[in-house]
Amino acid sequence: MRRSRTPRTSPMARMARASRTSPGRAYPYRRAGVPAAVAVLLVTLCAGTAAPARQDFDPATVARLDAAITKVMKEAGIPGLNVGVWVPGRGTYEKSFGVGDKKTGAPM
Repeated sequence: MRRSRTPRTSPMARMARASRTSPGRAYPYRRAGVPAAVAVLLVTLCAGTAAPARQDFDPATVARLDAAITKVMKEAGIPGLNVGVWVPGRGTYEKSFGVGDKKTGAPM
């Protein structure tokens, strides 16, 4: 009985054959380094930048916004709402109102 043997090839021969049949498969470790290099570049570029200090609206403006938003929610029958207002040089307002799910009563 004769046993069939598959010819053994060296790793270099396999890589050369893979590169001829499908580009980018011969050296997969080179592709893995690209995302890592991009991540390092982004971290390096962003390391020196700091976010500006957050400035909120004055309490009187916040009270007027709260009253106006709750009034509109009641009139329109809106169960929940997320609101964000950003005015350069004046301030920031971010707040959640009501519920996200009327059945469970989970807040926004």
